[in-house]
Amino acid sequence: MNRETNSPTQPEKILKRLTWIIVFANWVLAISKYSSLPEQVPIHFDWSGTPDNYGNRATIFLLPIISTVFIGWIAGLKAGISYFRLPVNGDPKEASLMMQALCLAMSILFLTITWKTIEVATGKAEVLGGWLLPFVILLICIPTIFFLIRNFRKSK
Repeated sequence: MNRETNSPTQPEKILKRLTWIIVFANWVLAISKYSSLPEQVPIHFDWSGTPDNYGNRATIFLLPIISTVFIGWIAGLKAGISYFRLPVNGDPKEASLMMQALCLAMSILFLTITWKTIEVATGKAEVLGGWLLPFVILLICIPTIFFLIRNFRKSK
């Protein structure tokens, strides 16, 4: 297997570093705010962003845990793309870069939800905010649309 074809590109390295910095920031946020949280914190929100279920304040660590596991799992999938050379328009590097961009988007999403959950739990906000759902949709759609357009242009 050619080492050069499996090595990440510079944009991929940058996205990966940013992703893990944000995952780390999520942990720092949860740890630093833990002691100021009330005993019960929101663990689920309805469509309007209003808390509809509560749990022990230690549940604030679920979001960083899920984020870390999710990003690590995607990293494993990305390794499979390189190993098995699964083609995306004949370019596994393009698929790997797209997955890394989506990892970055997901890490931003988890950090944002942790931050807003802490704000609701501490009374700084009553709801997650009406902007969160459109933000989530954009965060996931922008990289996907970007790479679809980029792939379409490359295939011509």
